[in-house]
Amino acid sequence: MRKILGIILTSGLFITSVWADIDCPADSAIHIDTRTMLPDGSPNPTYGQEIATGICGCLDFVNGVQIAENTVTFTVRMVDNESIRGVELDVYHNAGDALYYGAEPYEDSNGDGNYNAGEPFTDLDGDGEWSSSAFGSRVDKGSKLLNVTDENGETRTMTLLSNRLDGFVKVLAYNTSRAWTEGNGEEGDLFFLTYGLPQGASALPAEIAFHFGTANLPGTSMDPDILNVICGHPDEDNPAVINTSNVATDLDQIFPDEFALNQNYPNPFNPSTQISFDVPAGSEQVMINIYNILGQNVKTLVNEVLSPGAYTMEWDATDAVGNPVASGIYFYELRSKSFTARKKMLLIR
Repeated sequence: MRKILGIILTSGLFITSVWADIDCPADSAIHIDTRTMLPDGSPNPTYGQEIATGICGCLDFVNGVQIAENTVTFTVRMVDNESIRGVELDVYHNAGDALYYGAEPYEDSNGDGNYNAGEPFTDLDGDGEWSSSAFGSRVDKGSKLLNVTDENGETRTMTLLSNRLDGFVKVLAYNTSRAWTEGNGEEGDLFFLTYGLPQGASALPAEIAFHFGTANLPGTSMDPDILNVICGHPDEDNPAVINTSNVATDLDQIFPDEFALNQNYPNPFNPSTQISFDVPAGSEQVMINIYNILGQNVKTLVNEVLSPGAYTMEWDATDAVGNPVASGIYFYELRSKSFTARKKMLLIR
């Protein structure tokens, strides 16, 4: 599994990002059937039983944030192994008052990510006007919600709503024209959740744990039942821990001054370990190679020009074709045109 963490500067945003790498096989989604009646009004013969509800869909957070002025944005990704007709999520975090979600909720009818005159909204302060909070809290659509079609293949718009409730944010996505996502089994952005920073970016905890209380993904393969097909998501017992410590608020601290290769962690390790390194400004081809004790190249983790920043790679103790390697001593090497460093690690099966 390959995971890269990098820091870049673009369009005035300080950004850290990592692909979520969601593991979501196209297996059957199994749930307890809580329907007392079927859509035709007859009693449900499988009430209380485990039933197949479609093909798995899975959710996770990207491990990283975007900071712009006094807001911070988190990304939720989805794998939809079958087409999804909507989303219902209750999003919780443990950052307390460091994150604020306070804009009046609205329906983004035209999908531009902004409130426009005529779009329905909940007037929380009773002034008869749309009032975005001082911190600009909102949800914005990702690619998964932008590319939706109806049963005739016509392009449609998914409505995205959010509302701050007691201790969490409820996020809803739906379409009244029976639109659904592509369902291609590929990982993609579902939505971007922006919170205000009333105390500034410096008050952000180094790590923030997120989980979903309610998590529903109504699929389409079991139509007309439209049952939930979610198989994996951060819950209260297994939250997604988002690292914010790599965000710099001082322009002079954005880019490392020089190359650096850090000791892998954990070490010894089984079944995987993380290798972190720094890349300074200036475009150079960067390679991260794994060697066995005989000096043979076991796997190349990176071979590309990287933007300046701090990176973390994960090695899952497999070779170039995905076969598990044997226990023993291995070496990992960072090599560029102007820098070379090598360190030792131990795999224990």
